[in-house]
Formats: sequence, structure tokens, C-alpha cells
Amino acid sequence: MDNRITRDMTASNPNIVDLFELQVIKTPKEVAVKFEDNILTYSELDEKSALLARILSEKVDNNSYIGIYMERSLEMVVAILAVLKAGCAYVPLDPEYPKDRIIYMIKNTDVKVVLTKKFYLSELKSIKSEKLFVDNLQELNEPFYSKPFLPAKPSDPAYIIYTSGSTGNPKGVIIPHQAIVNHMVWMKKEFPLQEGESVLQKTPFSFDASVWEFYFPLLTGGILVMAPTGVQKNLRQIIECIQENSISVIQLVPPMLYLLIEDEEFKKCKTLKYVFCGGEVLPYTLKNKFYSIMDADLINLYGPSEACIDTTFHICKKDFETKTIPIGKAIDNVVLYVMDKNGRPVKEGKPGELWIGGMGLADGYINSPELTREKFVENPDSNSPYKKLYRTGDLVKQLKNGEIEYIDRIDNYVKVRGIFIDIGEIENTISKHKDILQSIVKVILIENIKFVVAYITLKKERNIGSNELRTYLKNGLPINMIPNYFVFMKEFPLSPSGKIDKRALPLPDLTKSVGTKPSSELTSIEKNIKSIFLETFNIEDIGIEDDFFELGGHSLLAIRILSRIKELYNKDIPIGLFFESPNIKSLSLEVQKLEESSVGENLYSQSRDKEIIDIDNLSEEEIDAMLNVYGREN
Repeated sequence: MDNRITRDMTASNPNIVDLFELQVIKTPKEVAVKFEDNILTYSELDEKSALLARILSEKVDNNSYIGIYMERSLEMVVAILAVLKAGCAYVPLDPEYPKDRIIYMIKNTDVKVVLTKKFYLSELKSIKSEKLFVDNLQELNEPFYSKPFLPAKPSDPAYIIYTSGSTGNPKGVIIPHQAIVNHMVWMKKEFPLQEGESVLQKTPFSFDASVWEFYFPLLTGGILVMAPTGVQKNLRQIIECIQENSISVIQLVPPMLYLLIEDEEFKKCKTLKYVFCGGEVLPYTLKNKFYSIMDADLINLYGPSEACIDTTFHICKKDFETKTIPIGKAIDNVVLYVMDKNGRPVKEGKPGELWIGGMGLADGYINSPELTREKFVENPDSNSPYKKLYRTGDLVKQLKNGEIEYIDRIDNYVKVRGIFIDIGEIENTISKHKDILQSIVKVILIENIKFVVAYITLKKERNIGSNELRTYLKNGLPINMIPNYFVFMKEFPLSPSGKIDKRALPLPDLTKSVGTKPSSELTSIEKNIKSIFLETFNIEDIGIEDDFFELGGHSLLAIRILSRIKELYNKDIPIGLFFESPNIKSLSLEVQKLEESSVGENLYSQSRDKEIIDIDNLSEEEIDAMLNVYGREN
């Protein structure tokens, strides 16, 4: 039976499903999506998603929000398309997010149904939404159609992406079909992809940068290659994935591109056609290194979630001489304004806040009318067809050639290793602890690395340590937002006007004494993991119970240590366990437990260093992807 949902393909304003089904008609038997050794053709993907869409349409009304709670897989792609075909919008629910965050997102969007796998049943027991398992779509029965099926209109929501929120909770950005359609039509035109060429999907689907990785290949007759679980553990695995799948298109943050360029094998990735960079500033030196070894096009992208993935683009040139790479010009049907603090346009070359309008604009934040009115404002340009503009909070300037150059952030959001975090959200989450009187969070720079520091005052007769607070925050914040340092103070310094003087807050104590307990009786596992710690921190000695965080550790170094343990013992240690008891002794006991259930022990070898990722240079986008791997036992 043909389950494809028929539509008027001549519609002048199609939704994203219309564009996909047009491609199904063109290339029904070609491979559409690949995950490890499994594939689906365009017709198979269309039929499976249509069947699931029919089942969904019997359970929910049009424009309902449907949660998707699963890891990267073929089923994830089927689920995303099914939600859209059912005339609904999907809400990405990352299984590695804190439970409280997942519960908040589900309640905030009033999710009626969660598409998931049986593996996650125990994790979703407290979720009242109906669970629909998609492990084996063949087991799903064709429903009896009791009501007409209504496809989505261009103005209907397609998905909701959650970002940090200053109220203490994340905020859901509502993206309509017309916004993603506009982006994909522009992308297809600007960067032609031939039928059969492959796009690597490796960005966690809770980030909006992942969206075009899904649709770009599926709307052009290409192959959507879902990166295997754990591909971010090792640069060589990424390179092998590119080579084995003849990848034509990949998206990378600048730090990851730096690391790949340093690997000789990356030069052999001759199938690459487009390499897209985004998430943070693209350095001029990186552009030069890229073109010294690669023939692919390097494209610098910029865009907030509130403007549907990408707002501007700049195709880098080999002979481009400006030392600062611009974020470029607007994509099709998008308008840009550089405004002063009073909402008036600034002169060319002068800094101002970037305001964005056009077809890519979000519909605001779900259930947050005040915040929506604050950030999505009336367009002062009466001649523009676009009546609303989004205030980005980014400081930019317009160049003589009309392109935009990024300068910095101007509001309370800061970027730490490639991802924006909201200081207000961290402060609000900390302040919910029963023992906390007040908290102030700021970002400091230590040896050119950004660290998040929380300054804490406690209620009278209360006592709490860094480890306890870190464990508490793990239930409410993603790991990348948990402060690296906690500084407990009796009171905060005040300025002459009586306000808290943040500039007078002390630096965290970076001179913590390092334990020098004798190591003569250490086990072989303890000795090996101690060697990893010493190398990671570049110190001469350490006690096996010395706290990782008290030594200045942060999430990047934690992943580096876990990566090296994986290289040494081929054992995955959950990142959550590491944060609960971050020392050599605890890690050694965990490895010992895992070793007892298997045979053999690899020796720690310095010769393998070149295969280990230099995690310090990764962005938080890449860190989150890696946490998705390490955060769960395989």
C-alpha cells in the first residue's frame, strides 16, 4: 500500500514535506539515509514516515507538539519526517539533557506524544505524555482513518529548539515551515548538490545547526549519512567516516577544523565539496591553512536560532586579504539592520547591534509573550515588507562591500568554547538551592581559556561544598553550563553607590596544593590513570583522591581524560559518574569493575597520543556531541 501523503505539489508556498516528496518522486529507489550498515531508500523513508504520520494524526490535532527522545539513528529521521507529515511540530529531547530540563520542555510545549525507543522506557516513566515506540516500524499497524488528514501550512510551526533562558529555564524558539523552506531553497541554489552526494549529520539534533544537515541531502537527491555513535571520540573516526561514505558536505566549528587540518589523513578527503563553519569566529589563519591543503569551498556561516539556522554567509577565498573573516551577506529573503542603542541605523563602518528580519524569522518564544515582545520588535523601516525584527544582541559593523563583520556580544550571553550560555540561567538555577543566599556568575580568562566562575554567599549556619553543589546543578543544567569554579564568600564587595562591584570579585584560588601521597602501592590501573591526570594538568605529582575540579579541571579536560581512558582500556565511563566523584581513585575503581567483566588490559602507550583529540580546542557544540557518547553506558 502506498502510504505517501498526497499534496498539491503545485502550491506556490510549499512546506518542507512538499519539497521532500517532490524528491521522492524523482529518486524513489536511490539511497536516502544511511546509518552504519543500514539504509533506507527515498520511497522506504517516505512510506515509513507516512505510516507513522497516520498513526500520529489519529492521536493528536494539527499543530500539536510531538517530542522526539532518542539517539542518532534511522528511526530519528523517520520520526522527524513523520511529525511534519502529520501536520505537527517536533521538539528535540536529548536523552543526555538533565531530567528536570526534559520535564520542563515537555510541559512548556504541552507535548502529548513522545516518539522514542523501548530502551528509554525507564527514563520516561515520570513523563505523563503518551509514548510511541518506533524501534520496529513493521510492528505498527495501519490505523483506521477516522478524520481527514490536514498538512501543515507554511505559517505553521515545524519545530521548537530550546536555548538558554535568563528566567532560569530554557526558552523554546518556534520555527515555522516557511522559515526552513526559505533556508533550504536558498541553500540548494547557492550550494548545488548532485544526486547521490553525501552530507554528514553529526550535530546533536537539539541544536538548530543540525536542521539543515537533515534536509539538505533529502531535498536534493543526496544521501543523509547519520554519523555513528561515538564518531566524535576521535578525529581519525571522523576522517574515516568522511572517506568511507565519500562525504561531500560537512559542518564543523573552527576548533574542530583546526584539529582535522593537523591530521595528514584529512588531506586525503578529496570528496569534500563544501565545508561549512559556524558557531564562533573563523580565524584568518585557519582559512589559510585550510586552503593550503584542501580544494573544497570553505563557507563561514552566522545565525541565531531565532532566525532559522543561518542568516548570513561568506564564501572564503584563497586570496582574500582582510585579516578578519566577515560573517558575510544575508541569505535570500532576509534583511539586516545595524542599529544603535536607540534603534536607529548607524553609519557604515560604525559598530551597532544586528537586527534581523525576513522569511527566516521565528514566531517568537513559546509561552513567553513578554520575552517575545522584548526581542522581536516592530521594524522602524516602514518601506520594508517585513514588519518584525529580531534583536540579536550581537555587536557588528557593515563593511564597504555591504558584508557584515562580527565584533562581540553586547548582552548577558557569553560564548564559552563555541556555545552561548546565559549567565542569568546559571545564577537562577544556583539560587534555587536551599542553602544559597545569593549567587553571581561571571566568565574569566585564564591562559586564554574561558572559565565560568560562580561566587556564592550562604544562608546563616549553612554549609555546602563545591562537589555537592556541582552534583545539585547537574540535575538542572547541561554539563557545559556548570561552573568550573565555586568561590564561597561571606559577602560580596560593594561599589560606593552600594551596588555589587563585580570587578572586585576575587579570582578563584588557582594555587590549590596538589597531594603527594606515596604511589609505591598503587595498582597498575591507578598508576596509568594517574599518568593521564599528570599529563592532562601538566603537573609533577597528584594524590589519587585529589579533586579534579579543585585542580582547575573543566568539562573539556574531563572529556580528554575519559577519551584517554577509552584509548587505554577500551572502556566507556559515564560523564555523570566522573562528575560525582572526580578523582583517580574513583575512576580506577570504575575501570576495575569494567575490567572484571572482560578479559585483558591494554598498556598505556605514548605512541597513541596522535590519535587522541586535543579536547581543549573543541567548541561546546562538539563537547555536547561527545557528552552524548560518554554520558551513557553502551
